[in-house]
Amino acid sequence: VLPYTLNNVDIDVADDIRRSIDTSVTDFDAPQFGSSAAAKGGTAPLAVPNPYRVDIVETDLRRTDVPFGTYQVLPVLLLLVITVGVLGGAFLGSRDHERRTMTFLRQTPISRFSFVLGRLLGTLLATFALVVPVVFFLSLNGTIHPPAGHWPPFLAVLAATAVLSSGLGVLLGLVLRRATTVALAGVTVATYLFFLGGGFTTVAFLPGWLRTLSRAVPTRYAIDGMRQTLFYPDLRGVTTDLVALIAFAGAAVLWSV
Repeated sequence: VLPYTLNNVDIDVADDIRRSIDTSVTDFDAPQFGSSAAAKGGTAPLAVPNPYRVDIVETDLRRTDVPFGTYQVLPVLLLLVITVGVLGGAFLGSRDHERRTMTFLRQTPISRFSFVLGRLLGTLLATFALVVPVVFFLSLNGTIHPPAGHWPPFLAVLAATAVLSSGLGVLLGLVLRRATTVALAGVTVATYLFFLGGGFTTVAFLPGWLRTLSRAVPTRYAIDGMRQTLFYPDLRGVTTDLVALIAFAGAAVLWSV
């Protein structure tokens, strides 16, 4: 028995692999499969027997394949969360420095933690104001349709990602201070998080060193968790993804304080 697991999340890739496996097994199982000896004198053709008796036993992990468009909606949704959170939080911080209101804010009778927390909450509200209508629309047209009981973990992954991106944005704004520098750094950070997290392609398709590097990228856990909650019948690995996301988000918030 030769067990082989095919991740059939992409119809095009899965179809290519299925046909190549079937062809390979057929060539090994019966090289003259489908052929027969030539008929002579009106007699029936002689079929070549199957000498090996090799069969394929297929057990699907999900009932249907996921269309590539639906499969790529999640990274794009994640890119929206990252971009709005990082750039929104960063621009809030840089604006205070460029308008020279930071000195006034530092003299107000509030702690630094309360100040950063307020900025973080403002960034989260701006992020949710854009993301919630998008998720609502995608759920109405059927693009996002998680199995029963999967909505809470899906929304939890989305919320943890929003906190993470907002924390990174606030941190960038406090460190870089200038709007032009913040814009360049924010777009760069969002792009790298999107790419190394598996946004452009599945992490399994990347080179080995990139797969290893992606383990330290928080968006990988966000994309994996979102795909697991939407495309699979179980929630295997979602708890680990959520714990990793919360840890990265907590670290980003603490660094910004």
